[in-house]
Amino acid sequence: MSSAELLARMNPTACRFDIGRGGISELANIDVAGALGMVKDQLGRAILQVLYCDGDMMLEGLRQAERLVYEEVMPHIRDQKEAMVEAEMRELVAESAEDCANARRITDRLRAVSFPDERERILAILRGVLLEMRHPNHCPECNGRGQFVHNKLVVKCPPCKGTGRAAHSERKRADWCGMSVSGFRSRKVQNLHKWLWERISPTHHDALRSLSGFLRSEDLPPLPDNPHVVVEFVGEWE
Repeated sequence: MSSAELLARMNPTACRFDIGRGGISELANIDVAGALGMVKDQLGRAILQVLYCDGDMMLEGLRQAERLVYEEVMPHIRDQKEAMVEAEMRELVAESAEDCANARRITDRLRAVSFPDERERILAILRGVLLEMRHPNHCPECNGRGQFVHNKLVVKCPPCKGTGRAAHSERKRADWCGMSVSGFRSRKVQNLHKWLWERISPTHHDALRSLSGFLRSEDLPPLPDNPHVVVEFVGEWE
């Protein structure tokens, strides 16, 4: 049984396992909870709680993830704002048309990569990313495995690029972020959504590997490359 399954087993009424691995472990829930507490990365531990736990453990992880991510993203936003003010000042004091055009190009580039700065909007996008990860849309070509056997060789699935997931619809992503499709399409929202995915996805993967390392002393099988293969959640996260 994988580490993700063991975490989710702590909430047996909230999930099911469609792809079994055999060899049910005799580990008690308290052992799994103890191993979770040994995951050193705070954000990684919080993400595991959000994705694989339920009830109070999930809510505790969500609050922790919101706090840590907000603290991490705000310096980026402050830097963006300071750079924007400096670029706009250069545009105002430009002494030639060329200097003015150069300053305007810098301003436009900064706007193109900026994030929304409202706290609730930031946290709403974070929740949307976590919900998307919690409810993976399995790739129909590889059935969520991220790979398949071709000519006796294990190869990465080309359609999903080895992730095991197919993209959710834009409408679904917008709903999870609590906004309209037009709002979700805004450049600032898209910038932050992409940044959060790139920050959270590898953190999740590393934390799950770390948890697997703590539990491996109990003769558990190695962690699969795609942690979403073994767990499929049912129901809704409210």
